[in-house]
Amino acid sequence: MQKINAFFVIIFCFLSTAHLFAQPDTRANDSLTNADLQEIYVVDSVYQLAAAANIDLQIAPDDYKRIFAPNNFVEVLSIANGLQNNIACGVCGTNSININGIGGVYTAVAIDGIPLYGNLAAVYGLNSVPTAIIENIDIERGAASVYYGTEAIGGVINIQTKTPDGCGLLKMDLQASNLNDIFFNTAYDYNLKKVATLTAVHFASSRNYQDRNRDNFGDNVQFERFNLMQKFTFGAKSLKNTFMGKYYYENRRNGVYNYLKNDYFRENYGSNTIYGEYIRTHRVENTARIYLGDKNRFIQQGASLHLQNSYYGDVQYKANQVLFFINGVQKWQLNTHSLTFLANFRYEFYDDNSSATATLDNQNKPVNTIIPALMLEDNWQISPKTAITAGARLDLAPNFNPVFSPRFLFVHNFNPVWQFKTNCGTGFRLVNVFTEDHAFVTGQRQVVIDDNLQPERSFSINSTFIYKKDKPKYSVNAQINGFFSRFQNAIIADYSQPNAIIYANLNGYSEIKGLNGSYNHILKNGLSWQLNASLNWANKYEIDAANQTTKTAIEFSTRWNANAVLAYDWKKYGLIFAYTGKFVSPTFMPAVFDVDANGNLNTTARPLLAEAFALHNVQINKTLPLQNLEIYIGISNLLNYLPNFSPLAGYNDPNAAVGFSPYFDTAYNFAPLQGRRIYAGVRAYFQTKKEK
Repeated sequence: MQKINAFFVIIFCFLSTAHLFAQPDTRANDSLTNADLQEIYVVDSVYQLAAAANIDLQIAPDDYKRIFAPNNFVEVLSIANGLQNNIACGVCGTNSININGIGGVYTAVAIDGIPLYGNLAAVYGLNSVPTAIIENIDIERGAASVYYGTEAIGGVINIQTKTPDGCGLLKMDLQASNLNDIFFNTAYDYNLKKVATLTAVHFASSRNYQDRNRDNFGDNVQFERFNLMQKFTFGAKSLKNTFMGKYYYENRRNGVYNYLKNDYFRENYGSNTIYGEYIRTHRVENTARIYLGDKNRFIQQGASLHLQNSYYGDVQYKANQVLFFINGVQKWQLNTHSLTFLANFRYEFYDDNSSATATLDNQNKPVNTIIPALMLEDNWQISPKTAITAGARLDLAPNFNPVFSPRFLFVHNFNPVWQFKTNCGTGFRLVNVFTEDHAFVTGQRQVVIDDNLQPERSFSINSTFIYKKDKPKYSVNAQINGFFSRFQNAIIADYSQPNAIIYANLNGYSEIKGLNGSYNHILKNGLSWQLNASLNWANKYEIDAANQTTKTAIEFSTRWNANAVLAYDWKKYGLIFAYTGKFVSPTFMPAVFDVDANGNLNTTARPLLAEAFALHNVQINKTLPLQNLEIYIGISNLLNYLPNFSPLAGYNDPNAAVGFSPYFDTAYNFAPLQGRRIYAGVRAYFQTKKEK
């Protein structure tokens, strides 16, 4: 397996592109226009958009549905180049998205341009965005603090929700599998007098229990999820104002068999004899974009309320979080310069029942954070082929500490086929312990926090060569991207001591560097393939009292990962056959210690380098245009892969109930536990309004 995986890396690591079904760029010339540089969210070409907003990749979930049928935002990203979904907890299955090997806490996740998925939502909110409401997902690699502020230190993933146009189209998607799960999505686009409206509903349920690794815990998380989104557009035809409101509810649980059997958890959560984790989440959010007279002046607003009530064994964790953002944006066009001014206000309220919001005398003290900011950027069209973007942001962080974040972007089109761009900038990040490591509440490790944690600072540079060519019989998109980031005041969880996690600023620095590449080839006869890979070197450099530097790999990072997609569109019969594969190199793991038959802690940790693995998936999609139907069937994890280690340690302590051992640890998680999943689904489309 390792030889096969290495072969994939050698072949693919120097090639790259946009998503599988990206349309070829058919521009007649290689010029960049001021209009391309000025508009940030509505563009005709992903390459033009990259010139303005440094977007490296744009994904359309509606295209991906035909090759592997993702149900939510996280699943859509599973084959995106340079991204890795890390599962942080071996019991409740929380996840985070790594960009270029940088931990998920460094990735800002935004919806409609507003970063609402920080802190609590970064742990329990990422599954709250179903594909039914997603138009595109824009991925920016490297520091993006100029636009998004804190948490955008490693990159940004911006979810663009669908915009209603009042067409009267009703879409439905129903999917079920052999693992006793069901997913239902529906969206209705219609007119309400002079307002175009989109209503989307998502429901999902999973009640499967299996324990393939025999650790007495369910391999798969059980849940019920409900999502309701309402979006409006109104105003002049050329200036469409938008408002989006969304409600999300999730009931998530996992644990030992007796905890899940016959819904025991519903009345016995918090049990100190039968271990389980039970998380209930209510989340409300909204975004809005209001134009003030013309397209060069507008207000962006976003807010979220996240309520969580959860139990991890017999420990209750109850938390509330409020986020509020407002941006005022003004643009000017001065000859070849397009100027953008942004005034931003961010407010965050956070409260929980843990030591994170307690004073030294054990009094509750909620966190109130206010960060005002100003940003100015100049997009300069130097020539028809060359453009420069230079800008800076000034944030007034807590305790009135000013944080300055500059950014520089250079784009040059050599000809219609080749393009080069490079982006560099700085970023900063404020720390939230809950999202630093989910072991803050799960497992039995004690959390030790330095009393004087300083914000992390970063410097990043990304350089990319893009190749695109469109011929009568085929089109090719390719890309190679090199990246480098250095972090000062890095806060990397220290697992070196059993039963403890230590958070402190690193006495030294950390670095992430590497290459991304992929290759996309589309033949006009229906055959297409996409190959991509990432090479990463993620290391921390610690300086001791003797001024000696020690270099070690950062936990949960990988040296490389790769994805492959092979699809054939048999248009004559309305059939699409697709294969997707994911290949992940050995993962650097924290020190996790098992217990022996007598309940004593082993003196030797588990392997600090977990095994490489691969996941293979296949799907067949059939279109029935006369009936307005699509039928699909697929298999994920085709070879039924199972990691060679349980993600849990200390579950077999003979001196304690399962899960309640002082050595119980959930941190050794490097691969999905879900076995082979055979699924089938149907999509239906109904036009309820006659087309003119």
